[in-house]
Formats: sequence, structure tokens, C-alpha cells
Amino acid sequence: MTFAFIIPSAINDRANTSIANTMEPTAPTKNAAESAYEQLLATVCSINESAKGSLISVIEHGATALNDTQKTGLLKQIDILMEYNNNEIIQKIIGQYPERTKSFNLTELTSLIWFLEVAQQHQIFNKVKRLFFIRPGKIFDPAVDALAANKPETKNKFILPNSYPSSYPSEQTGNIFLQFNTRLWSFEPGQITSLLESLKNMLAFMQQRFNEDGYVDLGHCLYKFIDASHIFYDLDLVSNPNAH
Repeated sequence: MTFAFIIPSAINDRANTSIANTMEPTAPTKNAAESAYEQLLATVCSINESAKGSLISVIEHGATALNDTQKTGLLKQIDILMEYNNNEIIQKIIGQYPERTKSFNLTELTSLIWFLEVAQQHQIFNKVKRLFFIRPGKIFDPAVDALAANKPETKNKFILPNSYPSSYPSEQTGNIFLQFNTRLWSFEPGQITSLLESLKNMLAFMQQRFNEDGYVDLGHCLYKFIDASHIFYDLDLVSNPNAH
């Protein structure tokens, strides 16, 4: 096994809310849940077809859980489904922020931390060379998206696209002027421990920003908390999603 994929999912939320900050294409109102589910399956299928034998995990953190039909269809094509929808902490976060955009960022980050902690405890990724965080709707193309993973200079490095100017005023972001496109980025299993520490710092910072009526998402937080010396900037990855 060479690669593993982590896909964050809140597809049923996208039937009722516009989540613009996540770099996920926002589904249209009509049949939005079906469209979002199809985008998730398209991402999964692209991985199964082009990176056979990879370990695929979906982290479901939406306010509305997957229904039985969605879950059955998904489980036929992935290896791990972690459902945090009914977790008391997740529901509390969702209830705390009427604007789902903010609670979405918090539940996504919280569930990612929990999942990586479980993965570490059970050594899920011990035989994996690299883990890709990939969002629903992104079609995985190894000829582009995994090319850098085979370069010696990416060893023990996060692979990220170049950063781009924040979409939000610096007063809102806590003076973070740049952000990363988080539709696809990757890291090695040996980096999980340090990444977890960074993710927990990101979560605290994100909560602080929201409590002060500010705004950040995962892209801003990665830029602030991941040391640039630990990053390989992959010029083949899309930098600014708003320009494409």
C-alpha cells in the first residue's frame, strides 16, 4: 500500500447551506444533497481507478448524517467511514454558531484531529507512504497530484500548492494575509504527531477568531501554523481555486 486518502464530508449540509470557504464546489439548491453525494463518489471512484489499493477514509462531520442509502453506497467503495455527526461536541459546535460556515470549519478540524488520533492509536497508516487530504469533488489524477510524492526532496515534507492572497480582510483573519488551497494536500505518516499538535493549535486559534467575530478556515491555519521549512511547494497543484 502506497497511498491513503482522507476525505472530509458534510454532504447533506450542503443541501441547505452555502459553504464558500472550503474550496468545495457548492451544490445547487435543487437536489443539492444528491449532487454533493455524487461529487463525493466521483472523488472516491477517481482514487479507486487511478490509485488502486489505496486506503480510503471518509470523515463525516455534518449536521445531518448520511442516510442508509448513502452509507451503503459509500461503504462499497471505501475502507473506513468515521461518523461524528451525533457526537455531543460536534452538535454543540453546530448549535453555538448559527452561521454554518463557521461551525463547518470547526467541526471539520475537530473531526480530523479525532480521526488522526484514532489512526495513530491503531497504527492504521503504518504501511502507507503518504496521506492525501482530498475534498469531495476533486478528481485525483496521479500524473499531476502524486508526481511530487516520488521526489526525494518531499520526504518528511507537507506537499502543498503555493499560497494565495486571503479572501478576507486581515482584521478578520488575525493578520493572516495568505492561505492555502486545501482541496488537495498531503503528508507522510511520520508527520502525524507534529501535525496533530499543529491542528490543535489551529483549532484554538480558529475558536478565538470566531469568538472575536473574525474568520479563518483550514487554508489560513495551515499557512500560519505549518513552518515553511517543512513544506514542499508543488507548482503543479492549483494555487488559487478562485482563479480556475
